[in-house]
Amino acid sequence: MVATPRLAPAIASTTDRPMPQASTEPILPIPTLPKSDPAKVALGEMLFRDPRISKDNRLACISCHHLDRGGEDGLPHSPKTGGSMTRMHTPSIFNVSLNFQLFWDGRKKTLEEHIETPRETQTEWREVLAKLRNDPEYQAAFARAYPQQGMSEVTLKHAIVTFENSLLTPGARFDRYLLGEENAITEQEKAGYRLFKSYGCAACHQGVNVGGNMFQKIGIMRDYFIDRKTTDADLGRYNVTKQEADKYVFRVPSLRNVAITPPYFHNGSIPRPCAKPSTKWRNTSWGARFRSKKSNSSSPFCTRSPANIVGRCLAADKINEPPAPNALATPARIPGQRIAPTLLAL
Repeated sequence: MVATPRLAPAIASTTDRPMPQASTEPILPIPTLPKSDPAKVALGEMLFRDPRISKDNRLACISCHHLDRGGEDGLPHSPKTGGSMTRMHTPSIFNVSLNFQLFWDGRKKTLEEHIETPRETQTEWREVLAKLRNDPEYQAAFARAYPQQGMSEVTLKHAIVTFENSLLTPGARFDRYLLGEENAITEQEKAGYRLFKSYGCAACHQGVNVGGNMFQKIGIMRDYFIDRKTTDADLGRYNVTKQEADKYVFRVPSLRNVAITPPYFHNGSIPRPCAKPSTKWRNTSWGARFRSKKSNSSSPFCTRSPANIVGRCLAADKINEPPAPNALATPARIPGQRIAPTLLAL
């Protein structure tokens, strides 16, 4: 019997990483990038971009998680292998390891769990291994990354998860502000952050990922679905637990890089950051709180929304740029570096 190779976790657990010091602020800066094997990260990126991981050889991970579009595809629903569409909007892959569970309904707890059966691409790892085993480029890449274990289903999955875990976006202006750099964000952005806290946004959108660390019912203040017919996807967490209390409950989305990751909500119903507030938005908890406050501003919603103002300073100046040489793969090919710096502030 051949023993299954045992590999170290693709990344250290959150508790093992260097974390920011305790703060009175509801939001914490992203921790420093974890140490990763550059060969494994580079191999993981190759696999992340390769459509041969899908059943029909048409979809790669990057088909939905575009590294030059904030880590998602900008669509309300994404195409799946076989021609159907996802039931919910694709979340960003950036900072995914900072979420406490994955997907809008939390149906997977870790990337390691998700990679076992990625249903969007109908991946069968035994088939993927057969497709790639005789590829000279992959043979060389696996020899560099896993000289002892070589190419196997285990190392295939391990490399992808290692790459996905490397996609953190430290160094945002807002993070620098939290660390004491007073002039890292503008006075308008500081005012937006104060509103963000006073309106109660930070009750759900908090922590290191500005969300992603709890489940919450959509439409706490008013019924989000009052003017629309619900679908099975709108049941959210209920589809996983079958508990009545979990109907319309979703994982709170991260607001990291929010200015460049429209559309918004689990169904992609808000198309862009500066979209005019719709009835749907007004029926969310934040929309109701915003209307309950008196505002002297006559400027457009995109200017006076605290979430959008704060959102402009939550993106790293260059998505996923390593702070030091050799922290990730090859610095000359940093995933996502083509995002326009003018869009990134949060």
